[in-house]
Amino acid sequence: MTKTELKRQQVARAIDLLENGFDATFTGDDEGGRLGFIVAGFTGDFSRRDLNVALWESIPLSGHGFTPAEILAQQEAVALENQINDAIQVAVFGYHG
Repeated sequence: MTKTELKRQQVARAIDLLENGFDATFTGDDEGGRLGFIVAGFTGDFSRRDLNVALWESIPLSGHGFTPAEILAQQEAVALENQINDAIQVAVFGYHG
């Protein structure tokens, strides 16, 4: 199996996990090696190169003036992002990275 074939299989496993394990909906916002998606009300990108998920709402909050709801949403996004990335590592590589 070539490196390209292996990478295609890994990406397919990760996408399958996002769609079927986390009910992610891909938005068609594709940018180079990134696929845009929505999961649990959060917007994110899946990197085909790194097999990694980044949720926009997980970006650290800086400064004052955020409501408790905004702070909670950011914390939930961080937790979900970590959960998804850990699940991808297990599904694709068989271990936590």
